[in-house]
This record gives sequence, structure tokens and C-alpha cells, in this order.
Amino acid sequence: MSLVTRRSTRILEVTDDTAKHVFISYVRQDSDQVDRLCKLLDKAQIPYWTDRSKLGPGDSWKRKIRDAIRSGSAVFLACFSENQRSKDTSYMNVELTVAVEEYQQRPPSRTWLIPVRFDDVEVEDWDLGAGRSLRDINYADLFGDDYTANAVGLVTTITEVLGGPRPDAATVRASVDEAADTDRPTMLRTLTKSLILEPRKRIELNDLVQAETQRILTELKSPGRFPTSFPAGTEDVDYAVAATAEDYWKLVEPLCWSIQIAARYSESAEQLTPWIRAMTALHSYGNEQVSGSSALIKLRLVPLLACVVTAAVAAVGDERWTNVRALLVDCSVKIRYGDARTEPISESVDFYAPFTDAGQLAPSALAYAADGDTYTVQTALDAMRRDRQNSPLPRRLQPVADWMFEIMKPLFVEQFPGNDAYEEAFEQAETMLGLITQDSITNFKALHPELTWLGGTRWFGRATWRNRHSDSPPVAEFAERLTTDGHLYAPLRAGLFGGQIERAREAANAYAEDFQKVSRNRW
Repeated sequence: MSLVTRRSTRILEVTDDTAKHVFISYVRQDSDQVDRLCKLLDKAQIPYWTDRSKLGPGDSWKRKIRDAIRSGSAVFLACFSENQRSKDTSYMNVELTVAVEEYQQRPPSRTWLIPVRFDDVEVEDWDLGAGRSLRDINYADLFGDDYTANAVGLVTTITEVLGGPRPDAATVRASVDEAADTDRPTMLRTLTKSLILEPRKRIELNDLVQAETQRILTELKSPGRFPTSFPAGTEDVDYAVAATAEDYWKLVEPLCWSIQIAARYSESAEQLTPWIRAMTALHSYGNEQVSGSSALIKLRLVPLLACVVTAAVAAVGDERWTNVRALLVDCSVKIRYGDARTEPISESVDFYAPFTDAGQLAPSALAYAADGDTYTVQTALDAMRRDRQNSPLPRRLQPVADWMFEIMKPLFVEQFPGNDAYEEAFEQAETMLGLITQDSITNFKALHPELTWLGGTRWFGRATWRNRHSDSPPVAEFAERLTTDGHLYAPLRAGLFGGQIERAREAANAYAEDFQKVSRNRW
């Protein structure tokens, strides 16, 4: 079962006991989890029955419960938990006994009995007859980081059983808005994946991405959260830079999870429009003319950098070259404020840009802190500042690329089977970003001979130190494919490098030359 959302409002009362409703079976110790579930059902306008809301003084509780299960329930939710497992006897067992009898009289293909887990426990092995067990039925997990996404799926399933429409766009957006920070990334990914494959849901998906973009932009304009000057009394500037960069990532991470799905599954450039608009808006924010400390001002490019890298790794990793072109090449932005000339959005940022004026300490500390549990940002900074006699921790060779590589691992767990595959995809994405931006720079200089002094691309990352002594870095593999596949090479057929093999070769040669220089010097 694809499993809905946390939402809060008043508890809906079923005025007619014979009306079709969701019957919730649970133990009293799980009342808080049940209240959360009831609020969720209420938001989706799904009627439900619980003993606390439906039994009054003097009621024959056994008859009322039996009638509510047999006559009125369209769905029976059996809620399992550590609390439930610890009880030898409970009214829930009575309710489950009635539910099993009712289940045996229903068609086996019809969804009615749904196990729900509030904790990571095993669903009890109730015999449903005909060789079936309660453990054979798909359950919904309402706990952990995936709570919100699974709750969306549960509500959707219940709605379909009741014969109603799927949750509308407003309900979906409300569920995302009220999601906890830890739930939001997986929530955006789940909703993007479920909506992107349904052409009829295009407007709903566009609204979802637009709402998330607006949320990000609103937060970005908060001077208290993202200042452009160091507060008075700031003692450790490197720590302040690193902490601000981490906060930028936390803010934009849910959008990156959505971009990762879009870059893999979108079937046209038009379908990618919401994410292109989001990245364009982040470019405008990162390049806005503001006053303050240059170290903090340039950090405003971190959200755009995260989105560009996510799109590149996802699309290049699945060889979705038309999506690479739509997201990273055809999406153009102004070169600078007040300049009418444009460049591909991938050329407007790179691993160096956000930390140009911050030095190596802050990004190196971020990379060390993200790479395992050995260091925090502060302890990494302290270790790098030790004098030579005390064996200082070395600065990372490509700290920003290393940081991005580590913090983005969870986004790509489903896409790449294992760390080796992810590392390869990340390096290929770095290389493709370097190649397409080198091609753009070469063409720009051809159109503007007075600017021949311009340098080449700055898209160099982890591959420069990982392939320092290698005879076949990713750019060499690209050049080899150009030779073997010629004009049939998939990136060319998708229109990258203008579809011209000569342009691709020129970009590869220029990038390979600079790659060797950078690999000797790194940062």
C-alpha cells in the first residue's frame, strides 16, 4: 500500500452510527498517536469511530462496538505498538475478534482491514481463515521520518475505499506546510513521485512546487535567520559561516528531494517548468545587490548550488540528457545585475562561488562534520587550527564538493545501489557540468572577441583529487565515447553542445587541460 499527512483541526463527529466510517481499534496507552491520526482524518473529511468519541454513559459498549464494526465501518484500522504488545488482555482483542469474523465474510480482494504500526513492532499473527493471516496484509507505518508521507498514502487509500476523490491540491499543500522539518524532504519526494507520473495532476504538482519555492524565498528574506553581516560580538567567523551554510542547506533540502525526482522522471522540458522557475528564483536571490560582509553575501548562492548539483547528479546518473539540457543549459539567467546578456544557470554558480571570500576552514569543517560522526563543525575547526607540533587536521582538497557529496547521499539512496555507484555518478555530474559550461564560455567568447581574456569553467570538484593519478578521469571517458559513438552519442542527440561533435571535442579538450592543472593544485 502506498501510504497521508499530519494536520490539525477539530475532531469530526459521526452523527449517524450507521454511516460509513473508519473504525479505529487501539489500546488506551496509544491515545496520543490515535488523536494525531484522527486529526489527519478530520482534515481529509473522513468520518471515523473510536470508543472515546462514540461511547457515552450507560451505553452497551459491546453492542455499540459490534454494530460500529459490522454495520458502519468501511475500513477497520488495527493499530499495533509496543504498548499494545505489552498487554495480555485488552478491549482491542475483542474488537479484532469481531473484525476477523467480519473480514471472513467479505470478498478477499476488497480493502477493509488495514494494520497500522505506531512503533517498529511485528503485526500480530491473527488467523483470517483460508490460510490467510493478518501479517499477510500490507500495513501503514505511522512513525519515524516517513510518518507524513505514509500518512498521505493511508488517507489516499481510505478515501478511495470510501469512493471519494483523492485529496485535493489544497489538502496536499496543507499537509506539506504542517509537516515537521524532518518529514518535509521525504514528503516532497513522495508527493512529487506520485504526481509527476499523472498528467491530470500537473496543476496540483505545479502548485506544490510553487508553494515550496515561496516558502523558501520567504525564509531567505529573514534577516534574523540569514544575515548579510556578522552580528556584533561574533567571535568565530568560520563557525558562523559554516552554521549559516548548513541552515541554507536545511531550508532548500526538501526542494532538492523534489528536483531529484523531477530530473529523473520528467518526460519533457515543459514538465520541468516548476523546478526551472524555482532555480531561477534562487539565482535572483543569490545575485541580489545587498550590503554587508562578502563572506555572508556569497553564501546566498548555496541554495542554487545545491539545486544545480542535485539536478545534475540525478539526470546525468540516469542519462536523462534532455532533462540535463532543460534544467542546466536552456534555463538561462542574466550574467549579472543590470546586464541584459544571459548564460546557462549552470554557469552562474560552482563549488567555489559561495565560499570565495570565506576561505577553506569553514567548508572543510562542513565536509568533516558531514562525513561520519568523528567531527562536529566546531571540533573540526579546532583540529584544523592546531599548530604543526600538534598535528593539525588538514584542510580538505575540494571541501565544498566533499560537503555536497556527503549531505546529498540520502537523496540518492534509491537511485544508486551503493556508495561506489553514487561516487561515480557524482563525478560524472561534476564533469558534465564542467563540459557544458566550458562549451557555453567558448561560444560566448566567440561572440564577444573583446572578452577573450575570460577564463574557462570553474566546475571542478571531487574528481580532481580522486583521479589525480588516474589515466582515465571522467573527462577522458567522455572523450572516448565521443570517438566511439560519434554523432550518435546520446548527449549530442539530446542537443547538448548544439548537437555538434566538434563543439563537444573542443569543450572536452579545454576541460581536460584545466582539469590537470586543478588536480595538481585543487582549491
